[in-house]
Amino acid sequence: MGVTLPIVWGRTAPFQMDANFGVSAAITEMLCGSTKNMLRILPALPKEWTTGEFNDMLTRVGVKTSVKWNLDKKTIEVSLLAERDAVFDLKLPFEVIDIESNESDTIIDSKYGDTYRLLNLKKGDKMNMKMILK
Repeated sequence: MGVTLPIVWGRTAPFQMDANFGVSAAITEMLCGSTKNMLRILPALPKEWTTGEFNDMLTRVGVKTSVKWNLDKKTIEVSLLAERDAVFDLKLPFEVIDIESNESDTIIDSKYGDTYRLLNLKKGDKMNMKMILK
């Protein structure tokens, strides 16, 4: 396997934490990146991944995030469960035609532009959104 170390661990390469954990961290950030004030949905989605989903990803803004997307049908469904009170900007991956939500009064236009929305959630709030893409 290209390992030039003495065979102490068997016939496999030694566990490399930066490589083994780094890949999962990179994929997580591709699907759902966050800072304490910003949640980015699908910020670096490969063009080949036209459909997919992930569930219950805990983000830095304090919400568990689940997303299901179908770019062929131009839809993205997002579920957010607030683990604490949270006010943050949601960065959408594309321009949207319409957003349907069970908590539409908590969605405000953001100062950052058309592909952002400002959300204000209280601990325990569950928000479901369905976005129709342009």
